[in-house]
Amino acid sequence: MSSLVSSFASGISAVSSFLQPAAPILQVGGTILSAFQQKKAGSEAEKASVQAASNTRAMAEFEALQQERYAGEAKQEAELIAAEQRRTARRLASDALAAAAASGAGARDPSVVNIMAEIMGEGNYRAQVALYEGEKEARNRMLAAAAGRISGESGAAARIGEGRAQARAGSLAATSTVLRGVGSWAERYGVPRETPVSASGDSFAEWGLYGSGAW
Repeated sequence: MSSLVSSFASGISAVSSFLQPAAPILQVGGTILSAFQQKKAGSEAEKASVQAASNTRAMAEFEALQQERYAGEAKQEAELIAAEQRRTARRLASDALAAAAASGAGARDPSVVNIMAEIMGEGNYRAQVALYEGEKEARNRMLAAAAGRISGESGAAARIGEGRAQARAGSLAATSTVLRGVGSWAERYGVPRETPVSASGDSFAEWGLYGSGAW
């Protein structure tokens, strides 16, 4: 049993000795991978914000077109109501004239003329009111369409701004990760932050790296 444990420990020691020279490379690789993931996350957030902005514009445009359609329908409906009010007035005037004639009054009779004028005036008034209400509704719808488009553009711009901010944050985080990794690597493996240069110009000799197995 002790020989088995000893063999296992020896194996672990051998693996550790084998991997030790690769530790700096593994650490650098991990740092680069982490930085890449942060950069990628920022880029994906920016792409998503562009799509979200496009969706916001599309929705705003759809709603604006709906409002414009409602505006047109409101005007058409008002015109139909106005025309119906005028037809009703003409029919009532005709009926009143027929009743006056049946009673022996002529079309030029002052009372008949006044009644006809009142009926036609009321019909015209109601027609004008219908047209006014239709125009008012149409204006409100058109204003809503314009406001919707402005709101859509504003929302789209905000989403793009958020995406760009996330992309910048990802880039900064990636840069920070790399810098921290380099600093940690330098401190752990004895690489100086600044490169000293000897009078002879041989930095490796100045560091005493020749013959140390570092290179």
